[in-house]
Amino acid sequence: MTDMLSGLGAADTSSALGELEDGEPERVAVPIPLSAITRCVQVCGVDAKPEEITSLAANIDEFGLLHPIEVNPNGDDTYTLIKGNSRRLAFQELGRETIPAFVDARTANDELMAVFIRAQASENAHRKQLTILETLNTIGRLADPPCSCSRNAIGRIMRLPEATLKRYWRVYRTVRDRGMNWLPEVAQWLNTPAATWVTASAFAHDRELEHRFAETGELPNPAPTPVPEPEPEREQSAGAPSAEASRGGQLTPPEPPAASPATIRDEVVPDRPPAPPGRQLWRRLHRNLEELDSVVDELAPELRQEIGTALRASFERVVIEPEIEPLTRKENRCLES
Repeated sequence: MTDMLSGLGAADTSSALGELEDGEPERVAVPIPLSAITRCVQVCGVDAKPEEITSLAANIDEFGLLHPIEVNPNGDDTYTLIKGNSRRLAFQELGRETIPAFVDARTANDELMAVFIRAQASENAHRKQLTILETLNTIGRLADPPCSCSRNAIGRIMRLPEATLKRYWRVYRTVRDRGMNWLPEVAQWLNTPAATWVTASAFAHDRELEHRFAETGELPNPAPTPVPEPEPEREQSAGAPSAEASRGGQLTPPEPPAASPATIRDEVVPDRPPAPPGRQLWRRLHRNLEELDSVVDELAPELRQEIGTALRASFERVVIEPEIEPLTRKENRCLES
């Protein structure tokens, strides 16, 4: 709320399209009826919390509106709200009939609307900590028409690291493909700081988990993360930070005291024998052969002939012919008789 109110006191030199250039005439706000605002470009798809609106209304009632809203005319004496939905709600709570607004008089079309959406998405990502729900809603507005932004373009607009963008993108695609929005109870929880993308992903993949949460408030248990095989330990100088600590991760608990030399000699663990050479190669080849067998009937005759020739050549090089032992004298006499 502090960030929201602090922005109202700044001199207004910005618009949905960016900062005003030097020498351009200063915009003049005009009062417009609140009832004339019939549409709203709300990229994050969530209104501010009621207590935030009430606090903002009290501030406006005491100090006035220092930052007018921005609207675009629809052509029928109504307007589309571009920026300032929380201020509009605060004026409604105060019972006001009009609100000061900067009017962008350009003709509304899909191209202009895409500009407004991209600008608002970038501003929201820069000025506030978006919740899981707000982030997913913003990705959806940028990916859908009229913006139709690519995943990489969305990452640049929202300033999302690649790894974070991939996580949210998978959840967004899952919800979009299933064709059903979040249940209200789930959407409300996803709009809290406690929500995580892991839980959002679980909800997105299993609608039953949403219904269970709506009925009981039970959160899904995320699938356990596979534990990778431990890497060989490396010698580390005294006082040097661990690799995990240097990456900013959680520090591991202190190691137990080192065993005495006698204990080490008594508890020698034999080394695991190395895998035979070519074992991994054979496993990959086996999988490829199984895949080939499933599609062999669909291959062109020329391709089948080429593959068969290569396999026969490899067979002749790999297969070991069994050695034939020489016949004994008794066996030779039997053959001669």
